[in-house]
Amino acid sequence: VSQIVDIVTSTTTSAETSQPVPFHEMVIPAVDTVLSIYLMNLLLTHDKHALCIGPTGTGKTVNINTLLLKGMKEVHQAVYVTFSARTSVNQTQDFLDSK
Repeated sequence: VSQIVDIVTSTTTSAETSQPVPFHEMVIPAVDTVLSIYLMNLLLTHDKHALCIGPTGTGKTVNINTLLLKGMKEVHQAVYVTFSARTSVNQTQDFLDSK
């Protein structure tokens, strides 16, 4: 438990900002948010694959965007893929190969 507290307190920054931030870009540094971003960063910096799963609206996409676009943009490139019921394996492979 003390390690979790250390991670949260060392990686959490102030939620205050001098500039107005759009609502959809706000990230509230809750314990789950901080730990999720920390673990994803730990995995990616050690060249490990990561898969984020969970119910709708739990912040998976926001956490990944926060990490990739603000914390690791010099190292990793974000590629967004939208799937539908008609998305095939071949379409997905072609898209990824083109990047």
